This record gives sequence, structure tokens and C-alpha cells, in this order.
Amino acid sequence: MVGGQAGMGLAQDESQRTRRKERSRRKATAQEAAKTGHQKTQEQLRTFVECRAVWAALTNIPQWAKAGAKQCTLLEQTPDTLQGTGRESAIPPSLQQVFKTAFKQCEALVWLPVIFASDDPAQSGWIRQAWYQAVMESGIERFPSHPGCATLPGGAEILERLLALFESKPTLPAVILVGMDSPLANAVQQTPDSMLSHAVTALLISRPGLTAPSDAQIAAARRHGADGLMVPFWERERMREQTHGAEASPMWGSMPLALQPEFLKNFPPIATLHRTGTIREPAPKQGALARQFHEAIQAALIRAGLCEPPPADANGGEEGAPPKPEEPVPLGLGWLVHDAEPDGLSALTSALYEFGSDLDPIKEIGNVMTEYGEVGEAHNVLLLAGALIRTAQLQKPVLIAKFDESKNIIIGLACPPKKTASTELPAPQRQKAA
Repeated sequence: MVGGQAGMGLAQDESQRTRRKERSRRKATAQEAAKTGHQKTQEQLRTFVECRAVWAALTNIPQWAKAGAKQCTLLEQTPDTLQGTGRESAIPPSLQQVFKTAFKQCEALVWLPVIFASDDPAQSGWIRQAWYQAVMESGIERFPSHPGCATLPGGAEILERLLALFESKPTLPAVILVGMDSPLANAVQQTPDSMLSHAVTALLISRPGLTAPSDAQIAAARRHGADGLMVPFWERERMREQTHGAEASPMWGSMPLALQPEFLKNFPPIATLHRTGTIREPAPKQGALARQFHEAIQAALIRAGLCEPPPADANGGEEGAPPKPEEPVPLGLGWLVHDAEPDGLSALTSALYEFGSDLDPIKEIGNVMTEYGEVGEAHNVLLLAGALIRTAQLQKPVLIAKFDESKNIIIGLACPPKKTASTELPAPQRQKAA
């Protein structure tokens, strides 16, 4: 009897050990799955696009922008010749000037689609007309029949829409993003307080990791007629598949192979644009709004690779152990571009102070409204352009704060270009997320 009880006890102990091992195995599997899922989420959040050039025709150009920047061209327009002429008369000539300036720099640009940030159907016609005239005046002999014009709606969330566009079109190498409007042209008379202005802005935005074909691939494509304009596009793609070889990038759309090296040589990246942090319902009180800004800025920093994300395990990775406090590394921002009212700007600068930023709230901040004037639908693209130009000048990250019409606040970052083709941005200064 005693022996039987002892045997039952041993069996129970063995069963308990087995159950404990199974629980430990399941827990380890769940933790590993959570870690993998967390890493995939972070990789997705850290996707970005590159900016390779900026062109803008403006009646108001800030003094700091006149200093110039690599691959950033600003064309000053005369207000007196535009006021009261009407948008349909004022915008197309400026747009044609922007296109002609760009095409003279590199004819490969004519093979990229033109995306405009507006729901106004008239803009499509303006783009097609200005694009064709610019092509003719530039003396380009080989070009597509039309600019592949399309709208990119989304208002203040234009950056997220851009990222989604490249994710949905894996063969799209780059786009020319255009924002244009002229409240000045629609005004018969301007008062000193109205600040009506005129802006046509174009950004050359590309996906990361573009590589040029080799000389051998270009020669083989020419022998097979893969770049011939009279070859149907489906035959052209089949020929390219035969001549590209294993090392060629499939992310070039319809741009001829011979022009791809020229595009990369003329337009190396000048900045990167990253996913944003958003405040959906801004708090009415300054203290609470500053905390919301802190969260949105931290999200933007993580997505730009300037801040380490919090661990997947809320306890800091070790069961029962609290996360270790660390002194934050001072945030090395070079500039802030915004369109905020004074109350919103106060809460924003307060949040930046908590990150250790030494940004001067008077000398190192640009308000797109006061610097460029009222530019209507061109506002959102011009806001990005200002951040990109400043990034190219300073070679430091620039914070973008967009206060949209629905009262949402969008925080983004323009950063100096990275040197690798990965989706993560190596940052000169990194912080631990609070």
C-alpha cells in the first residue's frame, strides 16, 4: 500500500513538472511571437521616402531660403504682374517655369508621374499643358505621351498618403509632387493685413533603395529594343526581364534604362521624410496639450529612427523588473517649421524642452503663414518644401508641425539622407523612449 502511494506521488510530481514545462514553453512561444510582431510593426512604422529636389515659384521667399541649398531652386515671381489676373492665368506660367527648370537639369524627369495635392480637376489640365510646353522648350526628343497626372488627396496627411502610394505601387520609382495656388491672382485689391500670395511648388520624391542598371544591362536592352518607344509596353517589360539580369532593380516603372543612371547622378537624396505622430483631439489646456505634443513628438522620433522604441514587454524585458531610467540624449534638431497659432506653439516648444532640445523658439523657427503668406491649396506642399530646404542647408533634422483645419495636429520629421538602403534611418543622436 505504501509503495502504491509513493508511486502515485511520483506520477503526480512528474505530471506537474510536465505541465510547468508546457506553460513555460507556451509563454516563451507567446513572448517570441509578441517580439516578432513588435519588430515587424516597428519596421513598418519606420518606412520612409526620399526627397531629391525642390523647385518653387514664389512671390514671397524667406531670407534664410535665399541662401540656397543643394538641388533646391527658388524662382521669384513678381506680385504686381499676378494680382487680379485670375488663378487660371497666373498659375500655368509659373508651373511651366518650374517644369522647364527641372527638365533642363535632367530629362529623365519627364518619365515620372506628376501628382498634385488638390481635388481641383482644373489642376490636371494646367499640369498637362505646362508639362508639354516645358518638354518642347527643353528640346527633349524622347518623352512619354502624357505626364501620368494624378491627384493625391488627403489634405494635412499628405505625407502618409505619399508613403501609402509607394507601398501600393512597387514599380513606382519616384513622383513629382506639385502644390499650387494663387489667392493673390484672385484678389482685385490686397490690404496690408491680407498677405495674399502665390506659390507653385514641386518636390521630387522617391522610394529608398533605387539602384542603376549596369552598362552591360543597358547595352543589352538597346540591342533587344527594350527601350524603344515604338515597342508596346507589355513587350518592353518582357524584354527588360530578359536583359536586366538578377541584379537589376524592378522599381523603375517606364523610365528608360539609359536615363536611370543620369537620374541618380543628378539627384542624390537631400532629405528623408518619415511617418508622423498625430494629436487627434488637442486638449484645451496648455499643460495637457504639452503632454500630447510630447507623445506625438516621441512617436515621430521613433518612426524616424531618432529615438529607441519602448520594449515589447511593458516590464522592460525581464519579468518583475521595472524599466531602467536613463538620461535622455539632447535632441539635435536644426529647425522647426510650423503653421501654429501662438497658444499651440507655446505648448509645442514646452514639449521640445522636455526632450532636451536647445532649439531657439525665436531664431530657429519658421512659420509658413508669415514667411510665405496665404497660399491656399499650395500650403501643405510648401510646408514640406520649407522643411526639406532647411534640412538640406543645415544637415540636421527639422521638425514639421501641421495644424490642420479639423483641429488635428500632425508632427513629422525631415532628416538628412541616410547612407544605406534599409528602411531604418541611422541617427546621429538617439534617445530612449520615455
